[in-house]
Amino acid sequence: MQFFDSHTHQVRDSIRQSQVLSVDIRKALDQGLKPEGPFCLGIHPWYIDEIVIDEAYELIKEFLEHQHFMSMGEMGLDRKIKVPIQRQLEVFEKQIKLAIDAEVNSLVLHCVRAYPDVLNLIKKLNYRGSLIFHDYNGNPDMTSQLLRYNVFFSYGPKLYDEKSGGFRSFTHIPNHRLLLETDDMEDYRIEDIYEKAANLLNLDLKKLQQIMLENAESAFGKPLPSDACQ
Repeated sequence: MQFFDSHTHQVRDSIRQSQVLSVDIRKALDQGLKPEGPFCLGIHPWYIDEIVIDEAYELIKEFLEHQHFMSMGEMGLDRKIKVPIQRQLEVFEKQIKLAIDAEVNSLVLHCVRAYPDVLNLIKKLNYRGSLIFHDYNGNPDMTSQLLRYNVFFSYGPKLYDEKSGGFRSFTHIPNHRLLLETDDMEDYRIEDIYEKAANLLNLDLKKLQQIMLENAESAFGKPLPSDACQ
């Protein structure tokens, strides 16, 4: 059975793992996009001022029906960056509306100090798919609120940061709502993340692998590649 990486920016060719690649929209617009495996595509709030937004929307639309398309994202809100939050909200809202119109099953969310803003917009637009908060860092109180919704919490290097809100929340989240990832960290293997999570949850490693595969299918609303389950 493979280690499933729910969110990575690194293409890792290994028979021991499968992954969902988070595509850099800037590179996709500049160089084209030829997905060879599961991927997600969206407008990251960091890059709003670096791209032509209308061109990015058209690119996303073009790939919504691709056989390897898994989710829209990563997308979302970040109150630590210079892009005005109102501009971020405009771009985020337009992407959610596209996801609703195209019946996209899930959104991969980048969220920094903006969980209430994200939830308010999701509720306003009545998006009914799964919300996958990648590199989750919400505190236990925020986590309790998010658990009322169709939310999955994806963890990576935050599992090594005991002072983070995400770490403090980890063992309070039901196992069936968790995902594991490497994000953009080259220093962490997905196997390392799984071993750390298994220790924190007091679970057998193979059992955790099985849970993560089941969770990924639930979160993305799509079957995983057949080799992921072998």
